[in-house]
Amino acid sequence: MTEAVLPHGKPLRYQHTGRFDDFYERRAKRPGKYFTREDIERSGRNSAMELISSVPGVRLNWRADGTAIVRVARCEGNSIWGARQPSERWKWFNVFLDGQRIEAANIELLASLKASEIETMEVYRGVSELPVTAMGSACAAVYITTRYTTGSVLPKK
Repeated sequence: MTEAVLPHGKPLRYQHTGRFDDFYERRAKRPGKYFTREDIERSGRNSAMELISSVPGVRLNWRADGTAIVRVARCEGNSIWGARQPSERWKWFNVFLDGQRIEAANIELLASLKASEIETMEVYRGVSELPVTAMGSACAAVYITTRYTTGSVLPKK
């Protein structure tokens, strides 16, 4: 027996929260790679960075200092750390964590995020896939909603 769903494929377990509406609406209408909680658990990945790098066209590299760099095939010279020059802002890989864009200087939050802490994740690999909220300063983006934030239907650990 399959679980009943709400509009855009949103699971019934989320019926009393609007927190995941944007995720399920974008998944129904936009290209990109989408991970639900169930997808994340099935993946066997341990971290946000491993999930992101599992998407075709996205590659995870490491600098000598241990800094992670995510490169996207459709974005020339793109890196999760992004270019620091205003004229190169379009090359940035924007990261949205619980609805807030995080700056490259705070990207270590993403590098330390465990897969078990993520409820949903969206990865957009090029300008043609980007939602409106990521346009203008990015070539690629990732949106992550954590499990234990306000509005989550899951119990806090």
